[in-house]
Amino acid sequence: MGIIAAVADQDAFAQRCGSEQGVGASAQVLPDALQALEEAVLSCDADVAVEACSSIQQVLGGSDDYTRKILLVRWYMQLASACSLQYSSPPRTGTT
Repeated sequence: MGIIAAVADQDAFAQRCGSEQGVGASAQVLPDALQALEEAVLSCDADVAVEACSSIQQVLGGSDDYTRKILLVRWYMQLASACSLQYSSPPRTGTT
């Protein structure tokens, strides 16, 4: 859950990525981090993706950072929708 916690605290994530410019640089890091996390989750098997989404939801639910929470919740909803579309079973056609 390391990357999830890092995304929840974008300043710590920016520091871990070697940024020395503080909040301004971390604001640019967050979208890239979210995109990387989304790609990682979507590249996993369905069970792992569901577990990752559950972990992300728990971290977001416990976050007191209401400034970033709006963006993160919106991103999470898009991720959950993408997971749902990717891992839903294809419709059955004409088989008996």
